[in-house]
Amino acid sequence: MKHAWFEGPLGTELIRRGARADSFLPEWNESHPEIVDAVHAAYASAGADLFLANSFTLNPPELARRGMTANGPRWGTAAVALAEKHGVTLGDLGPISRSADFPNEGDLRTAVEWLGDADGILLETLSDVTAFDAVRWIRRERTDWPIYVSFAFRRDADGDLRTYRGLDPATIAELANDAGLAALGVNCGLDLSMADVASIVAQFRERTTLPLIARPNAGTPYQVGGTWTWPLDADAFARNFRSLIDAGATLLGGCCGTTPEHLLAMRAAAEDLLLS
Repeated sequence: MKHAWFEGPLGTELIRRGARADSFLPEWNESHPEIVDAVHAAYASAGADLFLANSFTLNPPELARRGMTANGPRWGTAAVALAEKHGVTLGDLGPISRSADFPNEGDLRTAVEWLGDADGILLETLSDVTAFDAVRWIRRERTDWPIYVSFAFRRDADGDLRTYRGLDPATIAELANDAGLAALGVNCGLDLSMADVASIVAQFRERTTLPLIARPNAGTPYQVGGTWTWPLDADAFARNFRSLIDAGATLLGGCCGTTPEHLLAMRAAAEDLLLS
């Protein structure tokens, strides 16, 4: 199966380029479009095939908390336009609520409308079964869209790999089989090694034939002088990257803390395996 490459995270890249950690990053689609565009361009130069709109937190409850609701349509349109200059673009949405990833259809439908010019959508960093409700809700509105779903994991008190709300990889894969997804995956997570991410992918593969996404973090960050630092540089990150491919992932990339340099190193590692 042909492998494809996601661009890496926009959030940590925008922070590297001057955004404050507490900035509302979708606003940058309008206030600093040249910087958002430069991030996409850097990932394109590194070999990305799939681009993500700068829209992870662009949802009605978040905008309402900030008194910015009227800006949603404009910032969503700008997010997609900036990414699609560089290739196939997915609207990008994270959890909408702290109580459930997607607690109601109305807010999700509005967020999807704001990203309506995208080629598909990625729901990522998820933890609970409402992800599959969201897929059904989106499918009602956008029968043409490929829908990608990706979960975040950590080790629970017993040492098992589960999402933050307790789902294990096997349960997720079984639910995904009948959901009409374009792909299922893992991204982000707390204290996850490359081997942990490979284990999650392998457990998915045992129970589904869906294409699988693997986008690990560049390790677990720590603070130096008030600044978050990610421990795995591009070479260290790519060194163990083969485990994700061996586990069955075909849609590849990095999540928090990875950079265009990480993507370039990943692609080089894959080429060495004759899998590019």
